[in-house]
Formats: sequence, C-alpha cells, structure tokens
Amino acid sequence: MATSAQAHYFFQARHDAHSLASQLVPRLVAVYTWFFDAGLSERKFEAAIETGQDPEYPQNLSEMLVAYRLHQAGFALKRSSSRKGGPDFIAVKDGVKIQVEVITPQPFPEVEAYLHRPKAGVFDVPLQHFLMCWTKGIAAKVQQLLGDGKTQGWQKKQLVDEHAPFVIAVNGCLFSTPLDDGFFRPPLGGHPWAATALYAISDPTIQFDPQTGQRLWAGFEHRKELSRTDKGAIPLDTFLDPNYAAVSAVWAMSLDDFDLVYDDPSVLPRQRYASAVLHNPGAEVALGVGHLPAYEEWAVTPDAEGYGVTRVLDAMPKTQETES
Repeated sequence: MATSAQAHYFFQARHDAHSLASQLVPRLVAVYTWFFDAGLSERKFEAAIETGQDPEYPQNLSEMLVAYRLHQAGFALKRSSSRKGGPDFIAVKDGVKIQVEVITPQPFPEVEAYLHRPKAGVFDVPLQHFLMCWTKGIAAKVQQLLGDGKTQGWQKKQLVDEHAPFVIAVNGCLFSTPLDDGFFRPPLGGHPWAATALYAISDPTIQFDPQTGQRLWAGFEHRKELSRTDKGAIPLDTFLDPNYAAVSAVWAMSLDDFDLVYDDPSVLPRQRYASAVLHNPGAEVALGVGHLPAYEEWAVTPDAEGYGVTRVLDAMPKTQETES
C-alpha cells in the first residue's frame, strides 16, 4: 500500500488541473485508505493508482467506488477468497449475502469520437454504440459466470455461491461526460440503457394512420436483438432467456471519482451517481427490491399483451457516513 502522502501525490497528479482537486484529492486518499485497511485492495489496483493511466485507472478505481457505495449503504464487505476467479466482492447486510462483480466497459471508437467532439457543429449521436457499451459489459461478465462452451465458467468451477444473489455491476463512467449521467438512458426512453440491453425493449415507437395522419399508438416494442453487419446480431433479451437464470440482477451506474466530493449520494441531484438495478424475472436466486444503493429499480411484469417493464423503486436508500 502507498502511504497517505504517496497516495495524495498519485491522485493530485491525476487531477491537478481540475477546479475541484482541492476537495477531491483528500476524499480519494481517505477512501483509498479505507479500501486497503478493509482488505479489499489488490496489487493490480495499487499499480493502476500509481501510474494513473487510462483505462486501467478508472477501471480499477471503479471497484473501490462501488465497494465504497456498498459500505456507505451499510454492507459488510470482503473479497472473494479464490484466486481462480469469482465475484469481486461478497456484500452482507441484515443477513442478506450478495455477490457483486464489477466491470467498467471501454467505449467504442464511435462513442469516444462523440464524447471528444468539437464544441461547435452538427453531430450524429451514436445511440447504437452507446447501447453496445452496455451490452458488451454485461455479456463479458455473463460469459465469465457461465462459460463460453470452450472454458468452464465460475458456476461450473463452484466459485460462486448458488444460494446467494449474483449481481453484475456495470459502471459506465468511461462513456460519460462531466456532470451528466453518461447517456445513462436513451433519449425519450424513460428506462436506462441497461433495461434496453436486458429486456428486449425497442426505441420509442409511434404508429400513425397513413390515411389520416392520426396517431394510433405510442410506446415500446419487443426487440430481441441488435443487428450488426460485421459480427452478427447482439442479443438484447438476456433477462428473458432462462439460460441466464444464474444472474440475479444488473446494477447499472455512472460513477466516477468526482462523486466522492460528496459524502452522501442520496442528497445529490439526480444526474450525479445515476444508478439503477435491473432485476432478472427468471433468476434462480432473486435479489430483493431495495437491497442495493440505487436511485431506481426495474422489473418485468406480465400483462395481457405480453410483458411490461416497470419501475418498481424510485428512491435512494439512506447511507451511513464513513469515518475518514
């Protein structure tokens, strides 16, 4: 572990030019120290903090930030005991054990180009590629859990507890911009991108009468996959497929180190720490509503025409302060 002075130097070098550096760096040092003292740090994390290079820095820091949010929400945390794989964290609160695996996907080049576009001009928003950032992150962890036909996954290797919920935490901080929610939800969508990636929801659709021009229907349709000409179709129905019942939920978020300027995410404007839990209706082990610190939670409910995607929670659980 780096000393407090060394950690301060590493974080200061990373954020020296930012106007919030004087507030941010001490918070980073405090949470870094907590993370190490709690036995949650790994050597790759230490190396990423020391170098401050992208994408290793935000990808490794993401694990610390997710762990800190869980800690603030009252969870006791420990690392997975196996060196062969398994979830990043075991989180326990009020007798409920949750296995949490964190991933911070890298953006596609089209998304990178859009995020770094000139301030002036007309640009197309690469909405499909923003969605693919979420599908890529989810698919990578599902493959680790279940295997890919060639290699065994954690489940077969008995590296996960089959009696405890398994949650994939997807942090979209690498395809976000300061003080927004990282295209956390599609325009006019209402639901997060992760819901589109898991529940086979189309873009907003409006049907008109071709003769009168009268609007007949507006809403969302079933979209099972996203077509790609180069590598085939990308499935968008993971949580409607019984083959993925081992995943209890996806915890989607846009969380970066600047969120640590604030001690309590429950009092922040909604664009800070955008977060949602997406429940798997066919999960072998269901995750209860309200267990994870998220602004909103979504679930599938059957209706007369098939199924609906419903917001089942719209609140932020209270957090406990961390001594630092």
